[in-house]
Amino acid sequence: MKLSDLIKASSPFGADPFGPGLTGEEQITSITSDSRKVVNGGLFIAVKGLAADGHNFIEQALKNGATAVVAQQNPENHDKVILTSDSRLSMASIAAAFYGHPSRD
Repeated sequence: MKLSDLIKASSPFGADPFGPGLTGEEQITSITSDSRKVVNGGLFIAVKGLAADGHNFIEQALKNGATAVVAQQNPENHDKVILTSDSRLSMASIAAAFYGHPSRD
């Protein structure tokens, strides 16, 4: 699925969310919030949890082959990070779009 389609289907992103290293035409083959499970073509969503903050693993996710990252902050100024005001909410809507909105059935 195209990255731009996932971003359009989700919220809350700005009008032009893509960083300089992204066009929106990238094909996303998987999504995860676990940097250890990122594969080439994957989308990593950095979520702050109770025990760990996914933002601390952005670098690892990119090294593991993430095509793009959705995050609330970009401390290292990576050009493949798409900023959102709420990565947990974005993760829910991106997952729904990626998996074909299964709750609608």
